[in-house]
Amino acid sequence: MAINDVIPAFLREAASNPSLAERLSAASSAEEVLAIAADHGFQISLEEARQSKQSGVSELADGELEAIAGGTTEWGTAGPTCWA
Repeated sequence: MAINDVIPAFLREAASNPSLAERLSAASSAEEVLAIAADHGFQISLEEARQSKQSGVSELADGELEAIAGGTTEWGTAGPTCWA
């Protein structure tokens, strides 16, 4: 799966999986978020995460992003807060 597909797929999974969303909101580092992603079968490198953030890769609607618990991101919606 191309990275442009992996990150949106992971975010969709987080939006539909309360347990995963809870783990992500408790994560305290980007590395921890990526380890959680790997635990769920999503292989994402730190560099890929940074590149996707810079390019704005996301196929989720605002409501889907808000469904992911964990505070506010730099984009101003709820979701994993440590992708930087």
